[in-house]
Amino acid sequence: MRDTSGTEKDEKKMKSKARQDFSPKTREHLAKAAGYRCSRYRCLQLSTCVSEKHGDIVSANHGVAAHIYAAAKHGPRPAPPDMTPEQVEHVSNGIWACRNCGAEIDIMESKFSAESLQEMKRVRETAQEMAVCDPDIKRMAVVISPFEFDQVFWDHLPDLDLETIRLELLRIGGEKILRYCDEAVGRLPTLPAQIALKPMASAIMAATEIVVDHQFEEDAVRSLAPARKRLDLDERRARERRRAVNIADGWTRVFKQRGWSGVGEHVHYCCVKLAARDPGTGAISEAFIWARGKGYIHYDTTGQGEVLGLRVTFTNSPVNNLDWHLKIDVEDGECRTSSTLRLFGTLAPDDIDNPVIWEKFEAYEQLIQKLAQGWQPIGYVCRAPGETFDTDDVYREAFEITSNINAAGFDECLYRCKKIRLAESIASKLRGWRFVLTPDYFDRALDEYIIRKAFDELRIRLGGSGYQHVRRSPILVTAGRRKFRILALQGYVFFEGGWT
Repeated sequence: MRDTSGTEKDEKKMKSKARQDFSPKTREHLAKAAGYRCSRYRCLQLSTCVSEKHGDIVSANHGVAAHIYAAAKHGPRPAPPDMTPEQVEHVSNGIWACRNCGAEIDIMESKFSAESLQEMKRVRETAQEMAVCDPDIKRMAVVISPFEFDQVFWDHLPDLDLETIRLELLRIGGEKILRYCDEAVGRLPTLPAQIALKPMASAIMAATEIVVDHQFEEDAVRSLAPARKRLDLDERRARERRRAVNIADGWTRVFKQRGWSGVGEHVHYCCVKLAARDPGTGAISEAFIWARGKGYIHYDTTGQGEVLGLRVTFTNSPVNNLDWHLKIDVEDGECRTSSTLRLFGTLAPDDIDNPVIWEKFEAYEQLIQKLAQGWQPIGYVCRAPGETFDTDDVYREAFEITSNINAAGFDECLYRCKKIRLAESIASKLRGWRFVLTPDYFDRALDEYIIRKAFDELRIRLGGSGYQHVRRSPILVTAGRRKFRILALQGYVFFEGGWT
């Protein structure tokens, strides 16, 4: 019997030499172009990972670079006669696949034609490029499954209109984000008994953040806008809940040291800081005011779950008529917040000669000017209860505030500020007499000329200082049925208005 083993070995060597395999660089390029996923329709298996071998960390590759046109003369899908060896080895003639699909591609010519493989390659590599290079689609790829993602490209063959595909992916992603928000983000974890909660992570926001530019079609924008709004709202609620719990925890520690059980409600004084933020740049104004308000905390554990209520109200005073109402309720993980600013009370400092009060007034004036210019009010709350203003005790994150002050309200505030400054400039000339800001002084019938003239004439009539003087000026001005005059009585100077 003739020994043919040598001949068979030679034939295998000849076939191996005749096979035009891809270079390592080409195989790496094909793997990266496909995102290390199998390019076969509906497979999309990942083909690489990192593992440990003999104590060393190595990368494990479970994918292959298959030829579209055969690498060997008698292989499946023989190359056209005019195809050069360089073209057979070129990256354009390769497709990345998992090992199972790669074995089938290299064996079953009837199942995988060259045209069908070129189509699979085109879809997978185009989808991968868009998922990586388009910043908006990159974010959507987080929430769309690989099957759904690639199917959009398959549905748009043979043209693969990228702009149409892009808008369809944005629509699908927007719907998924909205559904996710409805099912998961709407509820927050339940409060632990000691109130000391950890801040809620904003990973959902980071993973699904949407960027919408002016080039999107109207239907895509309409689909994405609700998702963006919902995510912003959920993130804001998470921040407000975190702040409420942090502030409540600070208040509770102090009250427990004073004997409070920590259950039920507690009413006390608290300090707040009111400032303003530029809505365009986000810059926070240097102008701010300290204010004392009334704080309220309620915490209870019932059969229905934990309940936390935090309130800040009545932050106004004679030198500040800004009343901030902050209301936060956390119940069974749900967080509801109301934060509004209104004008309340009368702006009329009781002692404009006092440097401390005058400093507070100037701070208020600067802040009200910013708010009148359209800056957004923001508020900070001290974590330590009481009436002492301490920057170190202020919780670092601000609460957004909705302003309920209209243009007429701001106009009145600025008018009163102007009148107060006028009073300060002329009251300093009254030696031994104290000027009082009565409601009649702020009447618009009394303009600056009338007020200055009345002061000058009164000073002449008073002469030296003394409490024994009682002086009334003649009628200064008449407004309707009201008549105004300036009066010096028992060491005080003020304006009064009488009815005819």
